[in-house]
Amino acid sequence: MSLKYEHIIWDLDHTLWDFDTNSTETILEILHDFDLLGKPIMEPQKFLADYIRINRHCWDLYQIGEMDKATLRYTRFQQAFELHGVSAESSRELSDRFCEEYVVRCPKKNALIDGAVEILDYLKAKNYKMCIMTNGFIEAQHVKMHVSGLNPYFDHVFISENLKAKKPDPKAYHAVLNALNTKVENCIMIGDSASSDIQGAVNVDMDSIHFLPDGSTETKGTHAIKELMEIKEIL
Repeated sequence: MSLKYEHIIWDLDHTLWDFDTNSTETILEILHDFDLLGKPIMEPQKFLADYIRINRHCWDLYQIGEMDKATLRYTRFQQAFELHGVSAESSRELSDRFCEEYVVRCPKKNALIDGAVEILDYLKAKNYKMCIMTNGFIEAQHVKMHVSGLNPYFDHVFISENLKAKKPDPKAYHAVLNALNTKVENCIMIGDSASSDIQGAVNVDMDSIHFLPDGSTETKGTHAIKELMEIKEIL
């Protein structure tokens, strides 16, 4: 039986690579190593929750071009530290040091989303051609792919900094289609982000699978799943 799609275009962070687990582990390690637990960070879980919220907002701004890479990297930590009582004067210097450690350590973590390896094995056995399309940073994404053992599953890793456009910009999708030498109807996008992965697919009339581990069902995607293994029912 011929496959409906030839190419599967995967998002990386939060879809295959477990960003929340890896980031949380990294931040707690650095808080400990910098002797920040207890003072000023009295409530590390509250700090983590604040950081996650701020980080998502910064990434939203980055993806629409309202925040640059360098500003994103330190601002997310600076704002979190200031919420936890670090003065504005001290928070910039601390956030710069913290970020330097974070961007080195975090990509070396290897936790994957539940079912990631199993579903990739399944799809590879069916001879789908798979690639990564990510808005993440070049120096981090290649390390993540290598350390987590994902490289063998993918023919290409397309990173927005190389594409000169970010999801959901149609230019990014057209650049990937050109590189793959294929048409949009031969591809399906899999990702967790409504605003980048799924909206980007919608923008170029590409079918998509919206990964919604929180169990919500509201989506513009062609399909919605709560667990990665549900992809077996679609592909």
